[in-house]
Amino acid sequence: MGSDFETAFKTLRSSVAEGRAENHLRENAELLCEAIAKDYAGSPIKAETEFFLTMDAARGAYERLDFDKSLKEEYSVKFGKDNSERRAALGLVAIRPSTHSRFYSTVTPLVAALEAGNCVIIELDLISSCVDSLLSEILPRALDRDTFHISKVKLDSKWADQLDLTIDQSAVQGRTICILDRTGDIEFASQTITASKLPPEYTSPYSPDLVLVNEYLVSNFRTRCLEIASKVQTSPKRVISDGEKDFQKLLKEAEAKKAIIVHRSNTSDFSAVELKKGSSKLATIKVKGPYLLFLPTTGIVDSVNSQRSLPPLLASYIFASPAASKFIAEQVPSHATYINQIPSQILVGPASLVNYPHALHPRFTSNMLSTPRPQFITPPTPLPTASKLKELALKPLKPTGQRPGHAIGFFEPGILLGLGSTAIVVLPFLVWSLVSAVNYGMRYLRQT
Repeated sequence: MGSDFETAFKTLRSSVAEGRAENHLRENAELLCEAIAKDYAGSPIKAETEFFLTMDAARGAYERLDFDKSLKEEYSVKFGKDNSERRAALGLVAIRPSTHSRFYSTVTPLVAALEAGNCVIIELDLISSCVDSLLSEILPRALDRDTFHISKVKLDSKWADQLDLTIDQSAVQGRTICILDRTGDIEFASQTITASKLPPEYTSPYSPDLVLVNEYLVSNFRTRCLEIASKVQTSPKRVISDGEKDFQKLLKEAEAKKAIIVHRSNTSDFSAVELKKGSSKLATIKVKGPYLLFLPTTGIVDSVNSQRSLPPLLASYIFASPAASKFIAEQVPSHATYINQIPSQILVGPASLVNYPHALHPRFTSNMLSTPRPQFITPPTPLPTASKLKELALKPLKPTGQRPGHAIGFFEPGILLGLGSTAIVVLPFLVWSLVSAVNYGMRYLRQT
């Protein structure tokens, strides 16, 4: 690390308590959208969508600023009032943005960290990223030097130990899956899922890694996905990452062993890959590239059982009837579940922090980057007298009003229908057999 960074680090560390910033991004909207499109070979519409969501997050952070309210809360204890909702900044926060949606992944956590009162270090790649180069010119003009610094290199352990939080979006994320049941809308599901595997969305951590498709829908699903993908032309500027190259090797090995069937699009890099076995390694890894992996299943129970023993999913998308979706969502462990949808917002930006409630947009909030520090001045309610303690402790609980646990659930209607159908066939036969046996017995007794 150079001496410039060491000086900046000491300055940030000594001024952790305060942070002020103003937004100059809007003035460079056109340049930023061009940089986004150039970096990821995306369409202008995709670039404008990312810019809009980023500015929406920044605007929201600005509009939530209420200095009068903050001042009142800060001095509430002085005037004899509790400050139970008080939060404090974490201190010094480092941001290592994801390569996916680079602009959103950089600015959104930045504004959330500053809103929470932190000082921030951002790692930017000024050589290969147009977005990073532009941000390195814009942000220093907009932000106070005592609260913000850009690092051109990755922070090593010497500095990492002194950070209060590192938001590392480059780390390996959890898996994301889709489940398409017979009760789902196959046309809508095909369009939605395929769109999430086309540029630039396929690099999102929330782009599906595996689709579990009911075996009766496999043929139609595969055909529609390829038809939809064929309408998209491959960009000549698409850069294949090292991670995608490694994934391509796995596909070639599996295809050579006839463990998969690869259906390639004629007009784009999109491929629909059918797995023959759920035990395949490809069914449990993070997919890199525009490859739609799908696995036929016999039904809901088969889909659920294939995921139940695996680590919690980053997200799951369920295309099924409300009743079936409820059952699947309860059985498949996932940090977030979306039913009959893959929101456009979720495909922009990095993964949401899994130790906080899932955030669709903005992906980062000030609460994620601050810590509770409540202050109490009002005495709590006094404890009862010693003679009352046991009496109150043994006081019966109020009835909850909960219904008895014999309500009909998801599978019970089918079970009851099966039992009823069986009874309609079996009971008449049993009655006839019993009557015949009695008549035969009576005749036998008369003859003897």
